[in-house]
Amino acid sequence: MLARLPAPWVVVNDLRWPGRQRANIDHVVIGPGGAFVVDSKAWSGDITINEDIRQNGRRRDLATAAQDAATAVHEQLLVDLAQVIGVVCFVRDEAIAGAINEVLVCSTFNLVHMLQSRPEVLTEQQVARAADALRGSPYVGLANAVTADPRAAAPVVPPAPPVGRGRRVRRSKSRRGLKTVVAVCLILGLLGFIRGHLQGLSSGNGSGTAHRRCPRSATVKATTTAAGQKIYRLPRWTHYVAMEPDRCFTTSSRAAAAGYHPARHATRPRTAKRP
Repeated sequence: MLARLPAPWVVVNDLRWPGRQRANIDHVVIGPGGAFVVDSKAWSGDITINEDIRQNGRRRDLATAAQDAATAVHEQLLVDLAQVIGVVCFVRDEAIAGAINEVLVCSTFNLVHMLQSRPEVLTEQQVARAADALRGSPYVGLANAVTADPRAAAPVVPPAPPVGRGRRVRRSKSRRGLKTVVAVCLILGLLGFIRGHLQGLSSGNGSGTAHRRCPRSATVKATTTAAGQKIYRLPRWTHYVAMEPDRCFTTSSRAAAAGYHPARHATRPRTAKRP
């Protein structure tokens, strides 16, 4: 809706709230009718305005928040202007008009008309200086650039999402990113486990292994010494536990067939002599 405002009106979307670390301001609008801080609300149900704002008969304290936002922008960014007015705007296709103290209340249906019908209090030069102050503010990021230049013909801006819904979208995106990272890590770990398991299963046929222990199905350890000797050891032989195998075999005959020889000085278990 704010894209329908002609020059010299200026619109800034999603401004960080000065003085509040995790809060943002939906829109700041500057034009001949003054400076306005617009808080968008996508609420359903019946909205009534008397001495306060009520949704389906329930009191909602929106005017105070809108006034606080307008005061923060005025004191931190637009100090040269006489006043910054807070606006609560409901997203709906029916007109809403009213005011609570100094805060204006409207809907997206009549927001542009309400702003343009305000009496002229700023010149084009004042609008330009205020826009420059916003451009130089650290509260406006690169992604939240001024959407209209007071020296340009007309702004082209997509409608801004309601603040509550926008926060939920940003939080859900960050949570989805975290879940994706965790899922990738789990998949990589599972693939590594499966690969190691398959290597252990194939080690009975003499395939290589990077583990210090051989599987129960292939307990014959084989390795190549620093002198180039290819030796193997059986369980219960000396130095069997400390031996780090290059390959594992199911039987000593398979190790011998692969070119390995029994380790020298290996104490083998004694067998009882038959009477």
